[in-house]
Amino acid sequence: TSVGNLLSTKFPFCLPWDLKRIIDTLNVPPTPPHFEINFDKEYFVGGGKIDIDFAQFETLAKIVRWAIMIMFSIGLINVTRNLIRS
Repeated sequence: TSVGNLLSTKFPFCLPWDLKRIIDTLNVPPTPPHFEINFDKEYFVGGGKIDIDFAQFETLAKIVRWAIMIMFSIGLINVTRNLIRS
């Protein structure tokens, strides 16, 4: 094994690689939730269908996703600094 592979698996040197793996895992194309609920005539007169689509909130969802990723990264850096100090 090379030194790079060894450092990427040993604490605390593995933390940058762990952070990269976490960000890579979260880096998937987002799709807004879409729910379709069908009601039988047995439960409601005439039956029916409710269509819930969250595509209209996609801009807000992008902002929230970035904010969560930035806050998580800052939190991980702070916790790591405190851990290394002690």
